[in-house]
Order: sequence, then C-alpha cells, then structure tokens
Amino acid sequence: MSVADQGEKLAKLVYWLHTKRQKYGFALAAVAGAILVQYALDASLVFSSPFILFYPTIILVALIGGFGPGVFATVLYGAVAEYFFVQPLNSFAIRNPQGIVRLALFGLVGIAISGLGDLFRGSTKRLRAFEAAVEGLEEMITVVDRDYRYVSANRAFLTYRGMKKEDLLGRRVPDVLNPEVFESTVKGKLDECFKGNVVQTSCDPSTARGATETF
Repeated sequence: MSVADQGEKLAKLVYWLHTKRQKYGFALAAVAGAILVQYALDASLVFSSPFILFYPTIILVALIGGFGPGVFATVLYGAVAEYFFVQPLNSFAIRNPQGIVRLALFGLVGIAISGLGDLFRGSTKRLRAFEAAVEGLEEMITVVDRDYRYVSANRAFLTYRGMKKEDLLGRRVPDVLNPEVFESTVKGKLDECFKGNVVQTSCDPSTARGATETF
C-alpha cells in the first residue's frame, strides 16, 4: 500500500469521525484494545514496560480524533496502566519518587504526541479542502512537498498526464517529468517556492509541457 493510499484512508476516517462523541468513543475503543493486547503479552514485559502500547495508540487517536481525544486517551491509559500494570497492583498508590516522575513524563509525552498528531490531522484536512476546491478547475494544479514528491493533483493534471491518482501521488517529480527538464528548469523554481518566494514562469510551446505540468 502506497503512502498516498494510506493518507487517503486516514483522511476518510478523519472525515467519518466528525462528531465529538465519535472521536472520544474511538479514543476509548483504542485504549481498551491496547489494554486487552497488553494483558495478552508476557507478564514480565508488561510489568517492566507498562506503557509499551501507549505510543502507537495515542498517535492513532490524535491523528484521527485530534488533540482533545489524544489527551483523554493519555489520561485514561495512564490511570489504567498505573492501576493494573504497576506495582502495587490494583492500586493507584505510587511507592517512590521515580514512579511519580515516570507518570509525569508519560503524561507530558502523551500531550506532546497529541499536539503533533493534531497538527498532522489539521494539515490532512486542509489538503482535502484544497483538493476539493481545485478538482474541477481547468488549470492543471499539483502540490509537491520538499522532497519533490507529488502530494496532490487535480483532475486536469491527471487527465493531461494520462495517469490515475494512485499512480502519481508519492512519486518524485523527476520520475514523472523529463529529468533534464526538472534539473534545468523546475528544480530551481521549486526551491525558490520552498523558501517562501513567489515564482512566476512563462515558456515557449517547445518547453510548455515540462513547465505546465509542475506549476
């Protein structure tokens, strides 16, 4: 499965979980699933690393539900792990200062992960909104990241290239365009754009194909 396919599925799931109840319900289900898996692990592994499944769980919750559900999952998972997986078992008592520090670091890392996940989630939603806005335009429009990989392309561009979205997204520009055109014309202009500069370009008919495909 390509990065583009994964991003598309994530975007659809983000769109599907659009109410607060659905987002927090997903967070609760994710934490419950992680706890069940943790119960199935070897006991020595669980007790030595009680938060072992927290990080992938909270990343998933934050990406799909946002910051609030991510923090909710952090608090819930921390409480459950402290009660069931940390000595003394079946108690919220903390024996030593190291336990307090461990729990505090766990909470701080969880909040930080939630924030980063929410930022990525926000960028995914903005990209979806941009794609919807430019999809029907006659002009060929693409979005390229700093690694010169196609992130988005509207229908006009795909039709011009005779490609499907899944065949384009995730590929690098020089793999799609003429490599010589990319190095001599396109790369420099993209680098200027990445610096925050506005770039305008014009071309004669003999080079229009390479330039038009990029901007």
